[in-house]
Amino acid sequence: MECNIRPCKTTSRGSDGSHAGSETVSSSDNGDYSSDIRDTLREALSSIGPGTFATSGPLPQAVNPGLVVEGIGKIGLPLSDRDAVDIIRISHKTPLDEGNKTTTNDGFQRSWALESSQVQLNNPKWSQTIQELASLAAQQLDLGSSANLRHEFYRMHLDGPGDHADSHR
Repeated sequence: MECNIRPCKTTSRGSDGSHAGSETVSSSDNGDYSSDIRDTLREALSSIGPGTFATSGPLPQAVNPGLVVEGIGKIGLPLSDRDAVDIIRISHKTPLDEGNKTTTNDGFQRSWALESSQVQLNNPKWSQTIQELASLAAQQLDLGSSANLRHEFYRMHLDGPGDHADSHR
């Protein structure tokens, strides 16, 4: 395909590799492609039907993940005050996104994080639970049974009482 800003010439070949013809695609004479793009985008979006883009719900069959934190050891759930203090001691403050700059604000933000390399989830039933959740989410989002969802433990966050940074949602 050879393409300049305007016009665009596409060449197709037959199944035997021979030249099958060409077609010139151009925009309006004044070079304004924005209306072409809007029309193409409108057409593509109109073919999308109503659907679900998020899902949530209770997890009545949840198992304890078998949480082990490097430098602390096993962490029981629900989280005790003592374990929370220990986790905070080895965690880093999560960044606070303030427009176009990222800072940490000790004045009101009480949110900490551990990287996945610092945390182990040792209960083998936890992986099964996560896989079941991924399948349920695919079903509820109408992605079909062949959806290839990838789930990966990225980071563990600990938010102070009543805190939950918008960037974590």
